[in-house]
Amino acid sequence: MHAAVDYRPLMPSDAGVLVAALPALLGGEWTEQGLQRLAMQHQVRVAVDRYSAGVVGFAEFHFVVDECQLYNLAVLPTWQRQGYGQALLQQVLVEAAAAQMLQAFLEVRESNLAARRLYEQAGFHLVGLRKGYYPPLQTGQIREAALLYQRAL
Repeated sequence: MHAAVDYRPLMPSDAGVLVAALPALLGGEWTEQGLQRLAMQHQVRVAVDRYSAGVVGFAEFHFVVDECQLYNLAVLPTWQRQGYGQALLQQVLVEAAAAQMLQAFLEVRESNLAARRLYEQAGFHLVGLRKGYYPPLQTGQIREAALLYQRAL
């Protein structure tokens, strides 16, 4: 892993860069107010490059009883394929284990091969499929299946 990141909760100053990047990465509409609401309901963390101090990634997850449900994990385009996704995911899993979660679950778009590879390398196993789950990222595309992954912590 080449990435050197600091992992911390979302701060108001992070919202601008995330609002600009997340629609293309995750779909949907993202606003500063929406991010602040998410941070009140779920754990919302950012990865910050240690050298440039720039936000490089975003994670949203929630603890339910003894499970960590990972809702979103994204690395901004400029920072992709440099180990930041792996570093961010590892920090989420460390935080979940420290909170005594026993397992982690996530869903990923079937077409997102890079994310699937990341999760599989981190020990996640495919446990299910939801057909037509995700809305299209671009106009004219069809709804996409969600692949369900799980791993023990």
